[in-house]
Amino acid sequence: MKKFNIYVVIIIIILFFAIMSLGLGFFNYLLDDRNIIKGYYKAEEHFDPFATQDSVDYCKYYYTNEYDLIFADRYKKISNENINDIKEYFSKYREYMDAGDRLNEYDFDENIIDSNDFYILHNKSNYKKFEYFTIYFYDVNNHVLYYVHANI
Repeated sequence: MKKFNIYVVIIIIILFFAIMSLGLGFFNYLLDDRNIIKGYYKAEEHFDPFATQDSVDYCKYYYTNEYDLIFADRYKKISNENINDIKEYFSKYREYMDAGDRLNEYDFDENIIDSNDFYILHNKSNYKKFEYFTIYFYDVNNHVLYYVHANI
């Protein structure tokens, strides 16, 4: 019976590391799910189908205007000082989608970003600025949450 338990533990450990090493966009999505506020009425999700170590994911979540206050409470407000920096991330992200021949999935227009909107930006430490980042951008005018994740 002890040998059986050891084998089960070994198999579980191997499966865990196999899943972690895949680097699937969906797995990254699950880790960051706490920033996608529940209650959206429509979702468009485009996860990188060929992700191994690199992944580029793009999602849109549609809300009603009642959610504006929730985003205002949980996200940072875009300021005139950081608006160009946020636009730069989306511009770089467009390049990644283009390089992956996936522009047909990406319809984000950087011109919608203004100081009424909200965001969360995560950069992974020990990476250059545009190598590993995730942005949650909530457009107040259209009540849409944009999720982009790049691990290049």
